[in-house]
Amino acid sequence: MMSNSRWSQEASIQDFQDKSKILAYVGRMTTLRSAPGMRERAPNVWELVVQAGRDPVTGKSRQVSRTFRGNLREAKAARAELIVEVTKGRHTGSRATVDDLFTDWIVELQRKGRSPNTVRGYELVYRR
Repeated sequence: MMSNSRWSQEASIQDFQDKSKILAYVGRMTTLRSAPGMRERAPNVWELVVQAGRDPVTGKSRQVSRTFRGNLREAKAARAELIVEVTKGRHTGSRATVDDLFTDWIVELQRKGRSPNTVRGYELVYRR
């Protein structure tokens, strides 16, 4: 029994050493497979992050984030396109609440001449 217990301790120490080597290798590969504003979430699945200035209402820093599927070179190109979109102001965002947006949508439906029953039905479903 004593030798069996000793063998399991040695095996667990060996497993720990192997795991630490694997984690060190993965850490190096993660560094190689990344770039500023990008991280690989899974093989060939990238999270692209771009700074979008400050929110004028809250003053907090804003970020635009996208998920991209492809290799590192394609992900860098997609991030460059995202940067261009952000600088052109296509990702300004809105601080409107869902209630505000719903109210605006209902007004637009009424303006377009939707049936009052249709509008009432939408309002009932939304208010649940």
